[in-house]
Amino acid sequence: MPGTCLSDPEEREAVILFADIVDSTAMAEELSLRAYGKVIWELQQIAEHVGSGFSKVCACPGSIASTRGDEICLTFHSQPGQTAQLQRNVQLALQSAVNLKLMWLVSDYNRERIKQDHLPRDLAIGVHLGQILHGRFPATAPRKSSEGFAFSVAKRIESAARAGRVSRVYLSDPIVHPLRQQCKDLQWDMPALSARGPLDQAKGLPAGRYNVHELDGIGDVPFSNADSGLGLEIDPTIFAICERIGLAHPNERWLCWLVAMLCRQQAGQTRWSDPPNTTTVLSSGQVSDRPETLDRKVSKGCESTG
Repeated sequence: MPGTCLSDPEEREAVILFADIVDSTAMAEELSLRAYGKVIWELQQIAEHVGSGFSKVCACPGSIASTRGDEICLTFHSQPGQTAQLQRNVQLALQSAVNLKLMWLVSDYNRERIKQDHLPRDLAIGVHLGQILHGRFPATAPRKSSEGFAFSVAKRIESAARAGRVSRVYLSDPIVHPLRQQCKDLQWDMPALSARGPLDQAKGLPAGRYNVHELDGIGDVPFSNADSGLGLEIDPTIFAICERIGLAHPNERWLCWLVAMLCRQQAGQTRWSDPPNTTTVLSSGQVSDRPETLDRKVSKGCESTG
């Protein structure tokens, strides 16, 4: 029968990440078509770099990166009952979220904005865990793809993450349990999460069924290590501007984390799990005791590199 699968699709559990540029419409209006296309190409290259890095290095063949315009979707598959792989996929998705955020903040497009003392355009990110089908849709498709209501939920979570001026990383309830269990098994500190309530009822989503949590802190989970292939290079001028903007806008927690990470990188620390001086300051998204705390500690970390 035309349009059917040649064989039954496989049932899988998938951690799904959606990311989207905040205020992309305004961005498109202020740029020429060619300049806008260059920005989208750069974002897609970042997404493919992050997705392929995990797939190759982490032996995670179920990881799939897809892009359409400024929308990114990363999917991490596991077979039902593979608890260890599922927990690993949750970690990989959170690593991907952090890496996408940081790499996009220092993209060529955002560096130009930062040079002009503008806040960088951010990414809103939503992460969800649900059941999907993996197969050929339709049967004539050249490669397998994934389908399922879980993708709609993940997209709604990403949309919720862009509410207000400050974009966020939102996680669904089903993500939290395997994350908490993995942290317990590996004796990691659990990343700081803030409950943000249920998703609004929309497009067939049952009201109150899916609760979301904002990623407020990273705990001990290694978000930047050899797994991700994350390597940030930034000149001192841009770094100084990032630091100044971060101090002036303490609610821009991802920009503050970027400053802290760049300092650790310059000091030879390449893992988020290395104890950074700024973790306790930045994990809540508030820069307390500034500039004494952030500015002095960040500068101290950078000065140690000579």
